[in-house]
Amino acid sequence: MKSEHEKYVHEQNSKISLAENRINKKEGAINQKTEELQRAKKEADTLKETVTSQMELFERKSQEVERMQKQQIEQLETISLK
Repeated sequence: MKSEHEKYVHEQNSKISLAENRINKKEGAINQKTEELQRAKKEADTLKETVTSQMELFERKSQEVERMQKQQIEQLETISLK
């Protein structure tokens, strides 16, 4: 009777151990995916900041070009009126 109980307890402990191992593997995989996603998000955020900066620079340069074109047109108009 005691031997059967010990065998049963041992089997249950083995099942628990296997289940814990599966859970630990799944946790490890989830943690790895989480780290990968965090790295990807950080990279995406960096790219977004870069693109935003480039767009702002482009907008400033476009405004500067437009201002210079207007200035040149005014100068040409002044010259042509003389």
